Amino acid sequence: MAALVALVPADQDATPGVTRVIIPKSLLHCSTAWLVKPHPTNHAMLRALATLLLFQCFGEGLSMGLHVPVPGPVIGLLLLFGYLLIRPSAVDSIEPTALELLRHLSLLFVPAGVGIMVAADRVRGEGLAIAVALVVSTTLAIAVTALVTRALMRRQMRRARVNTPSEL
Repeated sequence: MAALVALVPADQDATPGVTRVIIPKSLLHCSTAWLVKPHPTNHAMLRALATLLLFQCFGEGLSMGLHVPVPGPVIGLLLLFGYLLIRPSAVDSIEPTALELLRHLSLLFVPAGVGIMVAADRVRGEGLAIAVALVVSTTLAIAVTALVTRALMRRQMRRARVNTPSEL
């Protein structure tokens, strides 16, 4: 059981059951305001983090509950995307926190890297399968990105032609 400690001036009584640390008033400079400093809390960031984690938990719950072979965070991301489509005003409240997380994304790979190192013995015999999966998935990701980019660029060019008055 942890002991409770209270810093109190010598002339004040401590709460019963709390360890009393006596501090001479000369050290307190006649003020106890320095004991409790207000901490500026960014409630918007906390709400955004809570929203992101809530959608991840929803995704995990759906993935486990429905026995879907899709990772929970992916389902959570799709749910978040749907939520942001329905309520675009929420983008402004989540975006700064999401961008801050993305700035430090490399730190989030450390636990995964440690997990790979710990499980290296179990994975050793599956090296070829892992290499093939990595090459195929990377190739597919690049191909899909290229196709989507091309489609979006064509769409943008069509819109530009429609919106520009034609010269006769």
